[in-house]
Amino acid sequence: KLRHPVNTWVGSVVGALPPVMGYTAVCGYIPLSASVLALTLYLWQMPHFFSLAWLCRNDYAGAGYKMLSVTHPDKVGVVTFRNTLYLFSISALAPALGVCSPWFALDSAIVTGAFAVEAYRFYRDTNNDTARRVFRLSLLHLPILMLLLVFHRLPQEEDSRRFGVEEEMERYHGTVPALA
Repeated sequence: KLRHPVNTWVGSVVGALPPVMGYTAVCGYIPLSASVLALTLYLWQMPHFFSLAWLCRNDYAGAGYKMLSVTHPDKVGVVTFRNTLYLFSISALAPALGVCSPWFALDSAIVTGAFAVEAYRFYRDTNNDTARRVFRLSLLHLPILMLLLVFHRLPQEEDSRRFGVEEEMERYHGTVPALA
């Protein structure tokens, strides 16, 4: 944060990886659904953080942080809007990869569309009020999107294997209790 505004993009990678690590620990490999989760978290963090960084820009400047809202305040609105639009890719990607039903594309596009409208308002009139609305809507957007992923999820091959739990229990205990 002290060197360059690219810190937000780098930090978002770090923020998107822990759920993928947990997913991989359970499955023993990285399934496609984990990549959808990681991409969702990565893309969502941009409008969430840029709107928050706008609200905290004076604090960041005082601390010497090179945040986009400090170094290029004229770009925060457009970057927030552009990155919100990237969230629409999740609407198409999850069904295309067989992670969710096609209905996810419609439902998530509606939710992301509402988010994009507020991000557009922030882009057109970058101020504390529009930043606050984008930030608050981001707090609703992510849990709603996650619930839609769960609601529309399609059974995956790893579901039928119960993530290897039965094999591990048999190896250590010799029997497998019914998990159903």
